[in-house]
Amino acid sequence: MKPYRRNYTIGLVFFIVGLAIMLLSPDGAIDTIGKLLAAAGFILAGWSGRQWWYHEKQAKTSGVPRVSSP
Repeated sequence: MKPYRRNYTIGLVFFIVGLAIMLLSPDGAIDTIGKLLAAAGFILAGWSGRQWWYHEKQAKTSGVPRVSSP
């Protein structure tokens, strides 16, 4: 798996787990941790998604066939 795809997946998981912690925390006890996880996941997924889009676009416009890594 390419690094930007892996980081996108990790960011998405952090975001979802952070939202779950925020919504399910009793009386906001661990609400701050959920907010930090959600924010970190949002930033990581956004940045990695941007990288993913850029690399896919470059592969399509360069005329060079893409080689998928294992």
